[in-house]
Amino acid sequence: MKLSFFLQVLDLSGASLPPIWHEALAERVSSEQRAQAVTRAELDRQPWVTIEELARRLAQFGTNVSVRTLASHIEAGSLSLSMFMQCITALGSTSLERYVDCEDLRSAAVTERLAASAS
Repeated sequence: MKLSFFLQVLDLSGASLPPIWHEALAERVSSEQRAQAVTRAELDRQPWVTIEELARRLAQFGTNVSVRTLASHIEAGSLSLSMFMQCITALGSTSLERYVDCEDLRSAAVTERLAASAS
């Protein structure tokens, strides 16, 4: 499932959105542009975290994605929901706490990292 679809579902259901996403979702633009804006809003919270650093953090979870691929998906607004969840977990964001238990996301990331290091 793409992040853009998840955002459409939230919009159509009238769900309460994380405050950091309000500005990103205020404009009526394409679904991909909205996904891009939400991802950028999350990244902008920590401007010192570059795409390279984010890819490094994802690798610590066992998610190996190239910097180029990650940047391409962010800029195109084509991130999968699972990759977006991994990214915001790597950023320490709690934006999805209304929908997902953030502690479960952290636990899944640690479990994945341990499994990757055991291989």
